Amino acid sequence: MPLQEFLRDTPIVTRNFLILSVLLTILCSIDIVPHVRLLFNTKLILQKYQVWRLFTNFLYFGPFGIHTCFELLIFYRYSTRLEAHNFRGRSIDYLYFILVGCTMLTIAAPFCGMFMMSSSLSFMLLYLWSRRKSGMQMWILGLRLTAPYVPWFFMFINFVMEVSLINDLMGVVVGHIYFYFEDIYPKLPHSRGYRLFRTPKIFERIAEAVGISNATNHVQAQWQQDEAEFIF
Repeated sequence: MPLQEFLRDTPIVTRNFLILSVLLTILCSIDIVPHVRLLFNTKLILQKYQVWRLFTNFLYFGPFGIHTCFELLIFYRYSTRLEAHNFRGRSIDYLYFILVGCTMLTIAAPFCGMFMMSSSLSFMLLYLWSRRKSGMQMWILGLRLTAPYVPWFFMFINFVMEVSLINDLMGVVVGHIYFYFEDIYPKLPHSRGYRLFRTPKIFERIAEAVGISNATNHVQAQWQQDEAEFIF
């Protein structure tokens, strides 16, 4: 698939996030940007005002390698499916969901020793997708899995690759918090339909000002295919 066609067929929030992530990976790989300048560091953020670290640690997936490609693939596939299906016609809400999740991960980071939370973000997206597609069957590396087991399967792969699981686990925790308050709590009788993570109007106006719309576009319409089964 030509690059231009690939980018055109990727939903807007996922597309821009992916472009920035790949760009940072390239810049770090050719030593233009030291990767240590991108990592989350509470002391440097508060004392040296290096506020970009609040954002770049979610965009940087690591140096080029098998694990980095694996993490980027997880982000691309499940972010695309969430934005095009579960958030169809609601790209602003999807962006707000990512912002809320990143905020919760940032609050937890100093207590969990997390410095690079891109994998946490990917697992947060993967977990939410798996819960909202709980009956879906899929093939992964020759195994047929039901969607809710997919995050744990990928976590097992990271364990085999000797990657720390704390980031993945925190992504699952944050994903579950969002899922509970967005999908379960509003349906409880005493909740009166209250949604804790409803997108604020001011955020919608800001997003629209930078070109993000809640209107369904051709990309999201194209992804409205049958997802009864697919191969990772």
